[in-house]
Amino acid sequence: MVIIGVGNAQEKYAVLITGDYAAEGIPIEEQWGQGDTDTPMVEFWYDTYLMWEMLVYEKDYSDENVFVLFADGIDYSIGNTWMWERYRAEISHEEYFPITDYSATIENVEDVFNGLTTGTGGFPQVTEDDFLFVWIFDHGGPGPGQPDPAYFCLLDGNMYDHEFAALTDQIQANKKVFWMQQCRSGGFYDDLEANNTVFHSACQPLEYAYSADNVDLLGNQIEEWDFYYSSPEYYRHGEFNFHIYSATVGESPAYVDNYNGQPYTEADENSDSYISVLESYNWEDTHESIQYYGGIYPGEDPLYSDPGNIGANTSLHYPTLLFTDIENGGMTSHRGLIGISKDVHVTSGNQLNFIANADVYLLNEAKLIIDEGASLVLEDNVTIVGKHYNNQLVINGGLDVGDNITFTSEGPIWDLYLNNHSLQTVFDNTTFEKCEVHNYGESLTITNSTFDDCYIIYSHRGNVTVTDETIFDRTWLYLENTEDNNNTASVTHCSFSTDYTMAAIDIWNYNQYNIANNTIDGYYNGIQILQSGFGDTKKNYDK
Repeated sequence: MVIIGVGNAQEKYAVLITGDYAAEGIPIEEQWGQGDTDTPMVEFWYDTYLMWEMLVYEKDYSDENVFVLFADGIDYSIGNTWMWERYRAEISHEEYFPITDYSATIENVEDVFNGLTTGTGGFPQVTEDDFLFVWIFDHGGPGPGQPDPAYFCLLDGNMYDHEFAALTDQIQANKKVFWMQQCRSGGFYDDLEANNTVFHSACQPLEYAYSADNVDLLGNQIEEWDFYYSSPEYYRHGEFNFHIYSATVGESPAYVDNYNGQPYTEADENSDSYISVLESYNWEDTHESIQYYGGIYPGEDPLYSDPGNIGANTSLHYPTLLFTDIENGGMTSHRGLIGISKDVHVTSGNQLNFIANADVYLLNEAKLIIDEGASLVLEDNVTIVGKHYNNQLVINGGLDVGDNITFTSEGPIWDLYLNNHSLQTVFDNTTFEKCEVHNYGESLTITNSTFDDCYIIYSHRGNVTVTDETIFDRTWLYLENTEDNNNTASVTHCSFSTDYTMAAIDIWNYNQYNIANNTIDGYYNGIQILQSGFGDTKKNYDK
């Protein structure tokens, strides 16, 4: 992790805290697993490493945004050459080695969360557009017969639930997710719960948490610990950590894609290829096999808190997931990083609003369809990203486009359809990258915009005006008036360049057209005009 000073919109941040890798000086009633494993408790390192790796390599977090507070501040793999390279960043991910940023002390925990709140101390500031994920694996209390509050153990003392909540409550993230593995972890839920927060712990407030027990619910032997066959070592995990990691990633830490024959893909209950935090809880809860481990209190029974009912639409990859139609009536607004994983209709009488600075991804082969009588509002600086050639944004209703909007692609060219014949669409200071436009509206006005590698921009009807330094690169402007009327096409003060075999401007069936003061370079044909020019205005100038 390299600290940067300023946070950007739509960022995902994570804080991973593991207080120690041994139980020295900690009473057995407060120890992880009630002291059921030997010290040093190497699963503390293995699970910390897995969470970091999952975020950076599976969920597209920047390593700069993942803050790892582990034990004494040193990767446990350092000097332990016996360890499987699976858990050694110096071998597996040397570009980020070491992954540990700070020791797990009270002061460092406070500094990280205060820094993320204010953007001081060299930390980025978490904004209302951002997402925060927090994971904790540690010893915890209170012990049997001791009064509340709950706490987890750090290297130099305990951090109580209300103290921790005071640190995280001040962070103005759009959404927050907490996963906690330590004993008594459920005691934190009531301090952390909020409408924008999902909390999931390994156990209830008065329960212990344990390492994976290598059995399923029926008592069948399952290899939940990894076994590295060139050495006698087993690689343990927390029971909670094992199940929630495997469900979220789609395979176990040992790269097995099923649990006793049940594919991890079954954790994806809505089959959209993304695991929400509710889906990961459901899997963990239904596969948790530790019922009673011989201690004073039974354990472990996971605790899930989601007062805002956001868990089904929240994932570690895309903090907001949309996969069902919007049909409740009124306006629905979303901000930050958004993934649309299935076809979504905004039905008549509804408005979908993407708040300023939102990044919206069309995933899989998803289409966002604005039905007749519905509308879509893109506030300033919104970016819409296609990832598959079948992705579409279809406007059969209304469209309101703000300033500095971007339509781009992380894959092949995808399509924007302006189907509503009454649309009067204005794109000003808009960027199109690998996105074809199909206009069927009453009018289309494009000013001061850029089309990059879009191949072709179609307009099939209505008045069209393209002007004010609009740039076309590897893009063909095809204006075809399919109706017999007195519409006008105007293309002025634009630049066209390409290394493809294509035309720059096509004008078909327009009674009136105006093509002037454009620059055209590299096109097979610069301007093609067919069946046009029967109106009062007939100009064809190109400079």
